[in-house]
Amino acid sequence: MGSVETRPLALRDADAGDSADADLQFIPMYGAIIAFKNYNPLLGILYSPWVGWAHFQEFISSSSFTTLLNTFKLSAYGLLLGFPPPIILAMSLNQIMNKKIQQKLQLILYALNFISVVIIVGMLVREWPD
Repeated sequence: MGSVETRPLALRDADAGDSADADLQFIPMYGAIIAFKNYNPLLGILYSPWVGWAHFQEFISSSSFTTLLNTFKLSAYGLLLGFPPPIILAMSLNQIMNKKIQQKLQLILYALNFISVVIIVGMLVREWPD
């Protein structure tokens, strides 16, 4: 069969080779084959009829696939529009020379993420009364 190094990882013995080799051992995902079969619980995974790519073609042509694509698009938009602004804000706040103003702005901007708006307004009214 060849030396341990030339055999596929799934065929290597767990105790063969050095300790680094033992970390690379794996067992194939037995249940992954179910995606390519017309699963029947009475027959089990191995004896259910093979359908190949039919389930994938059915899913791609369904409306669920369009919904999945829309979900990925919304996630991408969320990353693009939600990731840079906090970094830009943090860098802008870092450029403020007056430390008192910088601290108050940080409190106002970041506290909104953790405290109720009612409490924030109460803090602002108490800090800066008219």
